[in-house]
Amino acid sequence: MQDQEKTKEQLIDELNKMRSKVAEFETTRVKLLNTEKTSKELLSNYRQMTETASEAIFVIQDGLIKFENKACLAITGYDFGAWTSSSPIQDIIHPDDREMATEYHKRRVLGEKTPHRYELRIVCKDGNVKWVEMNASMIMWSGKPAGLGMITDITDRKLAESDLKSSEEKFSKAFQSSPDAIIISRTTDGRLLDVNEGFSLISGYSRDEALQSSTIALKLWANQQDRETVIAALQEKKSIRDYEFSFRIKSGKILNCLYSGEIILIGGKPHILSVVRDITERKQAEETLKEREQMLRTILSISPVGIGLTQDRVMKWVNEAWVRIFGFQDEGEPIGLDARHVYPSEKEYARVGRILYPKLETGVTTEVDASFQRKDGSVFDGHIRMRAINPSDPSQGTIASISDITERKQAEQERENLRAQLLQSQKMETMGTLATGIAHDFNNMLTIILGFSDMLLADKNKGDHGYEELQKIVKTSQDAADLVQKIRIFGTKAEMNLVPLDLNHQINQVTKILSSTLPKMIEMDIHLTKDPVIIRADSSQIAQMVMNLAVNANEAMPQGGRLSILTENIVMDDDYCRLHLGVKPGPHVLLTVSDTGRGIDKGLMERIFDPFYSTKMRDYHKGTGLGLSVVQGIVQQHGGHITVESEVGKGTFFRMYFPALEVEKVPEYVEKEIPYPAGGTETILLVEDMVLVRDLVVTILETFGYTVLSAGDGQEALEVYEKEQGNISLVILDIIMPRMDGKECLEQLLRINPAVKVIISSGVGQEDLINEVVKIGAKGAVNKPYGMRQLLGMVRQVLDGD
Repeated sequence: MQDQEKTKEQLIDELNKMRSKVAEFETTRVKLLNTEKTSKELLSNYRQMTETASEAIFVIQDGLIKFENKACLAITGYDFGAWTSSSPIQDIIHPDDREMATEYHKRRVLGEKTPHRYELRIVCKDGNVKWVEMNASMIMWSGKPAGLGMITDITDRKLAESDLKSSEEKFSKAFQSSPDAIIISRTTDGRLLDVNEGFSLISGYSRDEALQSSTIALKLWANQQDRETVIAALQEKKSIRDYEFSFRIKSGKILNCLYSGEIILIGGKPHILSVVRDITERKQAEETLKEREQMLRTILSISPVGIGLTQDRVMKWVNEAWVRIFGFQDEGEPIGLDARHVYPSEKEYARVGRILYPKLETGVTTEVDASFQRKDGSVFDGHIRMRAINPSDPSQGTIASISDITERKQAEQERENLRAQLLQSQKMETMGTLATGIAHDFNNMLTIILGFSDMLLADKNKGDHGYEELQKIVKTSQDAADLVQKIRIFGTKAEMNLVPLDLNHQINQVTKILSSTLPKMIEMDIHLTKDPVIIRADSSQIAQMVMNLAVNANEAMPQGGRLSILTENIVMDDDYCRLHLGVKPGPHVLLTVSDTGRGIDKGLMERIFDPFYSTKMRDYHKGTGLGLSVVQGIVQQHGGHITVESEVGKGTFFRMYFPALEVEKVPEYVEKEIPYPAGGTETILLVEDMVLVRDLVVTILETFGYTVLSAGDGQEALEVYEKEQGNISLVILDIIMPRMDGKECLEQLLRINPAVKVIISSGVGQEDLINEVVKIGAKGAVNKPYGMRQLLGMVRQVLDGD
């Protein structure tokens, strides 16, 4: 019975236990039912969250996508749900990042510690590369390990970071490479937080020295007021630009600098970013430029050349010389005037413009002589040089310089006049030399003609056959000798007897002759100064000069007119002498001969003094063309100067200037009167290079009883004289000869015999040489052409003298 009771209790106990387990099961079941409901709700909520998330969320297991949200498609462009086992997730990872991603995944599977977040690149379906941030962890999926991944598109952030990094690099490069000093400092105490290399180069402080100090401690602000001004501006406007201040560097030197700065935030706190530019050299250059500008202004102000600036051909600026040249009151008066106002006419303005303006764009300075007009209307000669300020843009204006060249033009005219005088003088000298040479030979021929004619006449009386013919030959020869004398005069080689001469007295003598020879319809007007007019002159030459001028005047007034002769004393000054070749300053006598005739055309003025030039028909009786050339020759031989002024229809003025006599001088050689010829028995040595002249003289001398030895030159004469010295009583010696001339021969003869008697035989143009030879020791002289009487008389005179 007890066994039955125990079994019942046990059954009840077991039943209770079962009831308890059932209750627990029920409770568990209920809990399980509740948990399943919650899990479904959580799973639903999770799915909803993943679908709406902007990040790409996926589950990967065995290399395949098991779950993905919509963002995966949006970010990558791929539909992972359509992938197969042949399309693993690695295909979307950038090739350069696959190894890293695979390594991280393996380590996670093995339970090793790996970064939960890391960055990599993916290749989207369209081929674009994106930067993403991967957040990965291991989970259980369907009872198996799987990888949970979340991708966030950080492409924009990476680009921003790249741009920021690039900007920072650029800023860093700009900061360090800037030639200006760049400073970052605290606003409170000026503590230097950073400086660039430019700061060290300008200030002399190293970067370490600077970062251990402040702007105040380094005393960078040479003037404290400058710092206060900058700080005030920064506090008020947060920035300041190009403030000029004095910057003290490490050496203590003060630099001229420009300061620019602004307030920047660093760590949320205000700091000062300062940029300091050294403008010391620029300031010095500006000062130098100012000095040069001032110097240029001074140069322009004192420049004798007028300088003007025009724009659109309107005056914009002129210097003082411009004002003076054009007769304005001050520099402001011509401003605004049209540039054409400085020209006397539109025609002149247009002419100058055609020359200057087309060349402005070439950048070349162009110039031209022109006529200009002053404010008062007077016209002057000028020279303008013009250039564009900017050749590529002539509208910016032109700069022109104008010089008053009136004096230069006058000087050029004066030089031209002097040149013409010199050419005339050279021409006359050349022709004179030529004429003298011709006359020399011509006189030798005339000597022969006259000599033989005299010999023939000596045997004839008036009425004898041939007497009159011989007289005509002699007369023609004498006329030819007179013509040679005229040639000698314009050749300035004629022999003259210069003595003190009262010009008024000589004019009175000539006018007496003129009054009886000039036609009655020619009125003579004589005005002679009452003061003495004494010159050193040859009276016959002065008379011939006046006669020639009177004859010319008569021919210029065929219908009558007035011939005027005037004398006066004047003083020639340096200015006049400078303009007239060969004229010396000092007291002169002026002789003026003028007429009221037809005048001389300008085209003929340059030739009126030319020998043999005449406007008359060639006629022996009307003239040879030597009249005015003889006048000029006479004036020049007297040391004078002649000018002519004439105007067609109004007459002609000849003015002759002669040096006034200061000291009377006796001529060194004056040929004496020749006594009546006679013969003799002495032996004479004749030295003559011209054979015909030598034969003539030998014939004359031998005819009159003399014994004659002859030689053709000086050397031969010495040889003859040395042999026959004891027999020779006289030597007739020609001056101009080959091998040895007469002067040298005479000197040698005097060495042989100091008492030797010598007669000089000379041609034209040898007066100075004759005087010189006479001084050496010659006893007399005969001038060619000479006749028999002249030669015999001189021979007898010398032989009979002491």
